Amino acid sequence: MLHKNQVKILELAKSINLAELTLQEIASHAKIEKASKQLIAFHIDKLKKKGFLTPDGKVIDQDSKLIAIPFFGAANAGPATLLADDQIQGYIKVSKSMLGKHNNIFSIKVTGNSMNKEKIEGKEIKDGSYLVVEKLSNPKPNDVVVTVVEGLVNIKKYRKIDDSTIALISNSSEEYPPIFLTQKDNPYIVGKVIQVLGNADMT
Repeated sequence: MLHKNQVKILELAKSINLAELTLQEIASHAKIEKASKQLIAFHIDKLKKKGFLTPDGKVIDQDSKLIAIPFFGAANAGPATLLADDQIQGYIKVSKSMLGKHNNIFSIKVTGNSMNKEKIEGKEIKDGSYLVVEKLSNPKPNDVVVTVVEGLVNIKKYRKIDDSTIALISNSSEEYPPIFLTQKDNPYIVGKVIQVLGNADMT
């Protein structure tokens, strides 16, 4: 559900290129009173993350059979070497029929082989695969999750050891040691992998 100010900005974007306006001009044209530049920027960013606007502020057709999913780049299914980056790098278009009823989804690309024996709905998580992730912070045991640990992005299987300890497990043809964490380590669970789209480089 969109905030009323987001609805106004989205309506404005259908007739005017937002990239050609200042934040103050957007507020004025959209008739949003007493709004700071920071607030307007916040709502525009939300519209982009929800898939209503492209990175350059153009409207994404919501009546299409395709849905535009924010793409955040690569995540590790191997040694954690990629730094977390919460900036949208673009959008990928996916058939709505492939996704089911999920909210707050985004996509990432797998780097590494530490999950190449793991399957989501029968599809293996391979190096180069594109994944669809649903944002959540409370996964269930054995969910495949995207995590940020010490600023590094990982794709692992979630296990709860006890009330204070969790383990992030690899499922691979190679040996990768688990990562053990406590709540004091502030493990950040970004979301649960719900779909493997495949490898766009496959022939």
